[in-house]
Amino acid sequence: MRYVTSKKFKHYGLISLFSTTVISSALLFLYIYNQSINQYSDILLHQNKIEYYSLQTQDSFKRQVQEWKNILLRGESAKDYEKYHTSFIEHFERTQIISDELRSFIDEESYAYSLINEFIAKHKAVLAEYQISLIIFKESNFNAQLADDLVRGIDREPDLILDKIAATIKNETNAARANIESKTEYIKLFLGFSFVALQLIFCFVALRLTQKLLRSTLKDKVTHLENRDVFIHSIKDNLKQNQLCVVAVLDIDEFKIINETCGNLGGNEYLAQIAKSLKNTCHPTDIITRLSGDEFGLIINQHSTNDYIDKLSLISRKVAQMPFNFKELSTSLSCCISYIELNNTITDASTEAVEDLLNSLHVTMQHAKETGRSSILKYSPTDETLSSRKEQMRAVNAIKSALANDRILLYKQAINPIQDNKIKYYEVLIRIKNTDGSISSPWLFLQAAERFHLITKIDRYVLRNTVDFLAQNNQIRLSVNLSGQTLSDSTFIAFCEALFKSVSIDLTRLGFEVTESDFIRNFDIANRNLNYLRGKGCKVSLDDFGTGMSSFAYIADLKLHTIKIDGTFIKEIDKSAHNQAILKSIVQLSKDLNLSTVAEFVETKEEYEMIKALCIDYAQGYLLHQPELFYSPNIKVKLPD
Repeated sequence: MRYVTSKKFKHYGLISLFSTTVISSALLFLYIYNQSINQYSDILLHQNKIEYYSLQTQDSFKRQVQEWKNILLRGESAKDYEKYHTSFIEHFERTQIISDELRSFIDEESYAYSLINEFIAKHKAVLAEYQISLIIFKESNFNAQLADDLVRGIDREPDLILDKIAATIKNETNAARANIESKTEYIKLFLGFSFVALQLIFCFVALRLTQKLLRSTLKDKVTHLENRDVFIHSIKDNLKQNQLCVVAVLDIDEFKIINETCGNLGGNEYLAQIAKSLKNTCHPTDIITRLSGDEFGLIINQHSTNDYIDKLSLISRKVAQMPFNFKELSTSLSCCISYIELNNTITDASTEAVEDLLNSLHVTMQHAKETGRSSILKYSPTDETLSSRKEQMRAVNAIKSALANDRILLYKQAINPIQDNKIKYYEVLIRIKNTDGSISSPWLFLQAAERFHLITKIDRYVLRNTVDFLAQNNQIRLSVNLSGQTLSDSTFIAFCEALFKSVSIDLTRLGFEVTESDFIRNFDIANRNLNYLRGKGCKVSLDDFGTGMSSFAYIADLKLHTIKIDGTFIKEIDKSAHNQAILKSIVQLSKDLNLSTVAEFVETKEEYEMIKALCIDYAQGYLLHQPELFYSPNIKVKLPD
């Protein structure tokens, strides 16, 4: 989990970091642009102020000159003189103030700065001449002509200076505006280019991340081949387009040798070499995928009738001939191939149909494996063996679903005493309740459970629920069947210990039935498990007695309580002197060893009377008792003993 968490953190961390970088960069660019615009706005505002004060200086100076003319034209009385003289002085001072303000805004390096200094000096000098002229004007009894002659033309030079200032300022302002507009456009272009570049980078990174995601979704990390999803959809596409092709599954024989010897690293390297070999062998238009583990999927386009057969044979040979060297190991492995031709007879392109097709190929593969190494086997829907295996595969799914959803039901069938000194008990049988409510016979799914190693889970399920039932019903005796896989399970004793401690029951009411063939698979572990059960007080029966090859040799060692005689000896026993002789010997042997005997599959009164005459202790069969439900996880019923 730490690795997964670290990978997620790294992946999402990179995305978050890049997203944060893009957003931060965009915000930074916007900030720079905003700051630049503000800075240029300040520059323009400053130039506008200079231009404004330049115009105000010109206007004030013109008003000053106008007031001088008013003095000469209208200042004929002392009162009018004072009035216009005061206004003249005010405009003069205002011109000085505005020109000083104008100078404060102008850059000292500017030509306008020297001009404004020149104007201010000239303007002050002009005032002295105006003052002398005004004194003469007043003393000459307001002789305007005389006063005007004294100062005529002295305002032209300041006025020309002001015109130069205005022109210079206008030129500088226009130049500043042009410069600002140029720089603003440059900034816009730079920001636009940067934004586009960021977008391209973002698209590139997003594309790479998408490619990586697609690779992780559609590609196998070890072989770099497409995965099972691509295989499924490619089959569907071929079916939709009526494309003739061969769909094949390739499975490496004894791949566990490499895995166990070289570990996952060596196994991965071998699979990568197999993938490379398949790429080199197949046509570029063929599809090669890794389905799971050491299993590969192939879709081979047909170019001629025998082309795909030759290609599959070539693939098989190349795999078998491919040397694999890893550290000190040097080996080569063969492979089995199952295949099916997709032609016009197969048209269903649904996911369910394709999955069913693959399931058929897997069933065919199992048969190919049993046929021998390097087998190439074609799937045929009419093959009875393959059909049977397919049914078993379906049964496996049904078993898993039944275990997960508590749909395995417990039935009981009475084992009735024939002799007076015996106690009646029941054998526990099982059925599967289907999703539609119907009940399935146990034979098919028990074979599938044995074949695909699910029988131990069923045994434990049955034993756990049987013990639960015994804890609630203290008058009944039950006998549970144990498979060979459970007998050979080294963890079975630990399971029983935990189970028996969880309830309080008399374990002498619990019995177990085993077959000889199951028992001798792993005699030591099986004997240890049965010794444990016998030590707890449980009775042990040998089921299907008489069908094995060495039953008599094991009877003494097994320390049994009961022998259940196989139904093949009971059927029509009243008509078979041969079977009667066999049963007499079995009964005599059982008595000598102090064992009870049970006759199975008793179905007629004649059979019952014969086994009674032969002194068999118990009878079991449909004649005496039809199996009946006694326990369901959702419905617990207590039946009369």
